[in-house]
Formats: sequence, structure tokens, C-alpha cells
Amino acid sequence: MIDLIKLVQTYLHNYSLYNGAIDGLLGPNTMAGVNSEKMKTLVKFPTTLSDVQKVVLLAQYVLKVNGLYDRALDGFYGPVTQFAVDNYWTNSRNSGDWRDKIHPQTKPSKNSWPGNIPGELKAFYGEMGKNLVTVELPYHFIYEDGMKAVSKISCHKLVAPSLERVLSSVLKVYGMKEIERLQIDLYAGCLSSPPRLMRGGTQYSTHSWGISLDFMSAKNQLRWKEGQATLARPEYVPFWECWELEGWTSLGRRYNYDWMHVQCTSS
Repeated sequence: MIDLIKLVQTYLHNYSLYNGAIDGLLGPNTMAGVNSEKMKTLVKFPTTLSDVQKVVLLAQYVLKVNGLYDRALDGFYGPVTQFAVDNYWTNSRNSGDWRDKIHPQTKPSKNSWPGNIPGELKAFYGEMGKNLVTVELPYHFIYEDGMKAVSKISCHKLVAPSLERVLSSVLKVYGMKEIERLQIDLYAGCLSSPPRLMRGGTQYSTHSWGISLDFMSAKNQLRWKEGQATLARPEYVPFWECWELEGWTSLGRRYNYDWMHVQCTSS
């Protein structure tokens, strides 16, 4: 049961609903996150469940999203749920714990974007590959595939105004000469067409909706952490703060992996 509670605490932490230790202890702070309006809306707990059953049901939900659990969300802690929890932590440990480090964003968001969960993404953004618009960039990108200059890109219409504000802020903060020197303009893509799964995952990439961008991919590879990834260096902090002020999530800043990637989700 300790590993199951740790899973739930990590999930709540990602939503800024729990700030305590990931210790597997079911205390009042963990339950406050479980009973938050965000989780009630997301999971829709039956009113008859005990606190322990709510925690188990939330864990089942997380496991199902990660493709590790295919049974009913019933709050029953049986052998199938335990097996899925064990697989979750085994997968994390075998991959070098590369997605477990949490680096909270330092800036408050002024927007409310959905979580990085299939149901939330579809409810907010609609079908993958739809509702797209073309954005004129406030400064040119250099597309890594062919090193060609890019003056406009396609993205989802709901993120377009925010994206324009972010990039305008980046230009204001750095100026074009510094952008080029730091290679912030080195761009690896936004929209994935046709839609594709995340690398090594069972969930569709946010690129499938056109709500995420990648930069400097060769110098910020998927499993590189601070000390390896270029975009983790101090001179790039203002770049990330421009995104965070609009509520975008840097996977590098939040989880210390995939530093090339930023997405228009709350987690």
C-alpha cells in the first residue's frame, strides 16, 4: 500500500495539490489533494467511498492512463491493482528514474490549461489534428531538418494567442542577436501529422494537437538531465519563464527530462 500512496502523492504533486514528502503515508495533506475539486472533477469519486478507497481509485485511474491497468475503477485494493502498482515502479526504476524528478515552475500562470491526460486534452482541444491555425512568428526559427528559416508555424487555435505572446516576450528579453547566439531559434517542430504516440509511451503526444514545441533537440536529448541538457543552463531561465508566465509546462523544468520540449498543459 505504501507504493500505491507514493504514486498518488507524486500525481498530486504534479498538479500542485500536494507539497509534502513522497513517503507513502496517508495523512491529511495527501487527503486534501485527493479531495480537491480538481480530483473530484477528474475522477468523479462515488460518495460512498472511504478515504482509503478514494486513494486506491485515484491510483487505478493513474495506472489506467499509463496503460498499466484495464479493470474497473472501483477503489478495491486487490492483486490486480497491486500488480499494476508494482509494474509502474519497476518501469520507473528500470528506466533510471528519469521521469521522477520534479522541478516546480517558479512563475504563476495566468491561464488555465488542461492536464496532460487524454480525456482532458480531448475535452479541451478536441480531436487531434483539428482546429489548427497559422501563426506568424515575431522572430524567425531555424528548422533543424534542413536548417531552413521559418517565419510561420501551424498550431492549435486555442494556444496561438498565448504562443505569440510568449515568443514576443522572448524577443523582448533577449533580442535577436542573443537569441541567435544561444540558438533559442533552433526549432524541431510543433504539429505532428499524422498523430503519434509519445516516445516509449502509450499516450498520444501533445504534438498531435499542435500544442507543444521542441527546441535544440540534439543538445537536449530525451533522457538528458541538468548538467547535460543545454536548455537547463542558467542563461536559459528567462526563456522558460516567458513560457511559464503563460502557463505552459517545460518538461525539463518540471520533471528534469526532455528539456527540448514545452507544452500547453498544466502538467
